[in-house]
Amino acid sequence: MIFDIDIKEPSTVALKDDGGNILKYGELANILRDKSDILPKRSLVFVLADNSTSVVSFLITCFENKWVPLLLNGDLDSLLLENYIHTYKPNAIFSMGLNLGLDVYKTIGWDNYKIDSINSENLDLHDDLSFLLPTSGSTGSPKLVRHSYNNIIFSAKSVSSFFEIQTSDVGLGILPVYYTMGFSVITSHLQAGAKVVLSNYSLTDRGFWDILKNDGITILTGVPYTFEVMFKMRFERIKIESLRIISQGGGKLSESLWNGLQVYAEKNNIQFIPTYGQTEGTARMSYLESESVKEKIGSIGKAIPGGYFDILGENNTIIEEIEASGELIYRGDNVTLGYAEALQDLSKGDERFGVLNTGDIVRRDKDSFYFIIGRKKRFLKIFGLRISLDEVESLIKNNFETDCYASGDDTSLKVFTTNIDIVDELKMWLSSKLNLFHQAIHIDFIEEIPRNTAGKVIFNK
Repeated sequence: MIFDIDIKEPSTVALKDDGGNILKYGELANILRDKSDILPKRSLVFVLADNSTSVVSFLITCFENKWVPLLLNGDLDSLLLENYIHTYKPNAIFSMGLNLGLDVYKTIGWDNYKIDSINSENLDLHDDLSFLLPTSGSTGSPKLVRHSYNNIIFSAKSVSSFFEIQTSDVGLGILPVYYTMGFSVITSHLQAGAKVVLSNYSLTDRGFWDILKNDGITILTGVPYTFEVMFKMRFERIKIESLRIISQGGGKLSESLWNGLQVYAEKNNIQFIPTYGQTEGTARMSYLESESVKEKIGSIGKAIPGGYFDILGENNTIIEEIEASGELIYRGDNVTLGYAEALQDLSKGDERFGVLNTGDIVRRDKDSFYFIIGRKKRFLKIFGLRISLDEVESLIKNNFETDCYASGDDTSLKVFTTNIDIVDELKMWLSSKLNLFHQAIHIDFIEEIPRNTAGKVIFNK
């Protein structure tokens, strides 16, 4: 079975959720067997997901029975959902009994959920296609990332290996399953025979903190926004006796957050393990060992077991020298098949052949540790000066108490800040730091930088 579910200790708890629902490995194995005939093989299924035992058990059943799920936010706007349906014509939709207003001819129950069969046609899905994730969970763009079965298994085994996840571990699944990092938390723990506590609580809800303190959580995984909120809630004052690993992914931490997590980990005798990845690389592509976080501040570390990094120079050749900078290239079995933008793309095979041009500009130091210094496509060129928007944001966050977002074009730099008191100061400060004429810098106050549930910025002004 997928993730060797059938040879795990049957009485061990695999999944628990906010509703108190519990699935043991033996029960999960039975579901994979008993539900095998509810849909034809190679059915395309839209999964309107939340973090629950029902959703995750259905997702694993899809993998086992060769149905192909597209994971979507359960609260996705109806117009955006209609766009996905129009583009990909799924055979079925898995939802919490939503009234989708569709021409449904068959409904199959699954706990508190239902499966609406809406298209009886046989779709041409490539044999290697295992599941789909959107490149944008907010705009409704029909562009999807195509994953293979090999991607899922390789990633789950690699992540469980470098975290040394044991059957006694308890992971906290607070990142949405329909985002690549949330998906990785679940699959890596199931591969290891560990327990995952699934939650839909907000980070500011008491329920989240109760789980963290009372459910024996040993591995806590978050994105930068997760830890920004947690530190605002005085996380550093709380000791969680069971915790042994704090893991971060999903974007670059500010230096202050990095140092805060490093100090917290050292004080409480736990490991802080930053990771780096992309949806196109099935979540994690590198990690930094906890022993190096104090010395290698901001590093993404080195490639995961079975993965490899290269640096591509401006002339599109691999730079062999130890100390170098350029675009990061990743190679590994977790590199996905490619993109889909239309139904016919789901019949395509592997277009990447295990090689991913990440679009991230990195520096490799003398010890072969990698540091992201910007995005290939997040650069401006103003008055001949090349300006990394990622570096601008990092510079501001490391020197001011503010959240911020940088954008612009090749005529001006535009920065949004959530601290109204620094608007005037920030303009002159950036002018000095960037050697950029102050009239080419525009600072706007905004009460909150809009983000999706994974903490990623969702506007571009």
